[in-house]
Amino acid sequence: MASLVRLHALPWAIALLSHLPGLRGGFVLDDVRAITTHPGVNGDGPLSLVFSRTFWGAALGTPPASWRPLTTLTFALDARLFGLSPGPMHVASLGWFLALLTVAHGFARAHLPAPAALLAACLFAAMPLHVENVASLVGRADVLALLFGLVALRSRPTLAGLGVTAAATAAALLSKESALSLVAVAGVLSLAPPHGETPRDGWRRTSVMSLVVALYLAARLLTSGTVARWFAPDDVLAGAAPWQRAVYAVEYLARAARLLVAPFDLCTGRKYAMLWRPSTALTAPFAAGLALLALGAWSTRRSLRASRPAWALCVGATGAMFTGLAWKVPEAMADRFFLAPTWFAALALAPPLLSWWLSGGARRALVGLLVAVHVATGAYLSTRWRDDPTLYAHAVAACPASAHNHYRYAGLLESRGEVDEAAWHAALAYEAIRRFPDAWEHPAIEAEETLPAAVRVRRMHALMRIDRPEFDWRNAVAGYAQSNRMPRAAARIMEGFAPPTRR
Repeated sequence: MASLVRLHALPWAIALLSHLPGLRGGFVLDDVRAITTHPGVNGDGPLSLVFSRTFWGAALGTPPASWRPLTTLTFALDARLFGLSPGPMHVASLGWFLALLTVAHGFARAHLPAPAALLAACLFAAMPLHVENVASLVGRADVLALLFGLVALRSRPTLAGLGVTAAATAAALLSKESALSLVAVAGVLSLAPPHGETPRDGWRRTSVMSLVVALYLAARLLTSGTVARWFAPDDVLAGAAPWQRAVYAVEYLARAARLLVAPFDLCTGRKYAMLWRPSTALTAPFAAGLALLALGAWSTRRSLRASRPAWALCVGATGAMFTGLAWKVPEAMADRFFLAPTWFAALALAPPLLSWWLSGGARRALVGLLVAVHVATGAYLSTRWRDDPTLYAHAVAACPASAHNHYRYAGLLESRGEVDEAAWHAALAYEAIRRFPDAWEHPAIEAEETLPAAVRVRRMHALMRIDRPEFDWRNAVAGYAQSNRMPRAAARIMEGFAPPTRR
C-alpha cells in the first residue's frame, strides 16, 4: 500500500522539482493588468467587478475581450485572504497545478492501464512547456480550464453525473475560452468510451457539454457582442490566402512538436517575425508537419480499429484553437497555449513508451535521463520568471527573432537609462513589426549582440539606410516611440538620418 501511494505521488514530486523555484517570483508581465490593477482583485472596487470586467480589468467588450471570471475570482480570493502579495498567489497556482495532475491521473486511469496512466501523468508533469502556466500567474487560466474540463469528461453517465458535466463545463469556460475545444474531445472519446460505458453514454455527455457551450456563446454575444470578432483570423494569418493558412497550420504543428521534445528556446511569446506568413510550402517545418499528420492519421485509424481512444485527434482538437486559422490569438505561438494538447499527447505517448521502457535496462536509463533533463530545464526556466528584467533578458536570448520580446525589453531598458541598448532593441522590433507578417530576420543578429551597444547602433543606422533609403524613418520611429513611451531610444535611432528627400 505504501509503495502504491509513493507511485501515485510521483507526478507531484516531479512537478514540485520543476516548479518550486518559481515560487519566489513577483508579478510579471500580464500579472499586473489581471491582478494588481484589476479593481475587483486589488480591492479598489467590489468583488462583483470580477464578473462585470474583462480578465484585464477593463469594461466588457474592450479588446482584448477575454472574460475569465472564475480565474479572476481565484485571484480576488487570494488577495483577500493573503493580501496583494505574489508569494501566496504563486503557492496557490502551484496548488492548482497539482490538483490538475491529480484529476489528469484519474482521467488517464479510466482510459489506460495503470502503469501507462502513471507514466502519462509523469510525462505531463515533467514538460518544461508548462512552466509559464505555473510561474506566470495569469497562466492559471489554462490550468483551471483543463482541470474542470477533465472533470466534465470523466464524470459518470448518470443524471447526477451529467449535472456535474454541465457545471464543470461551465467552470472550464469561465476559466478560459479555449475550453470550447473540449467538446470536440468529448465527441472523439465517445467513439471509444472507457470500460463500463457505451458510446451512447459518451454522446450524452457530449450533448450536455455542447448545450453549455451554446449557452455560454449566446451569453457572451448578448453581454459584449464580441463572439463574431473571435472568429476573425488575426496575427500571422490576417489577409492570408487559403493555401498560406494551410501551410502555416502544418508548420505550426511541427514547431509545437519540436518545443515539446526539445524545449531549449522557450520564451514569453513569439508574436511578430518569429513566425511569419509562408511564402512557399517547400520548407522543413512543412515537411515535418506533414509527416506528423500522417503519423497522427495512422495512429487514429489504428486506435479506432482497436476501440481505443484516438488521442491524436484530441491533440488536434485542442491545439487547433491556437493556430490562428479561425480563432483570434494574442500571439502567434506561446508556451502557455500547449497545456491541453500536451496532456493528450502524453496519453498517446505513454503506452508505446512504457513498452519501450520495459524492453531493457539501457532504454529505461534513457527515458529516466530524458525526464531528468526536462525537469532540470523546467526548474531553470521557473527562475527566469522572477521579474520583468530577468524574463525579458532571457526572452531576447532564447528567441532573438521575436520582435515582441525586443520591444518590451527596449521599454524596460529605456526606463533604466540604457538608451543605446534600448535603441538597438527598439529598432529591431520596429523593423520586424513593420514587415510583419512577411519573413524578416536581422543579419547576424546573434553575433551582433556581443558588440558594444554604441557600435550596434551605428551598424543599425547603416542597415536602415541601405535597406529602405526612401522610408521616412523620422516620422515612423517618432510615432512608434510615442506609442511605446521610449522617447530617448527613438531620438537615438533617428540620429544620423537626414530628412527624406522629396521629389
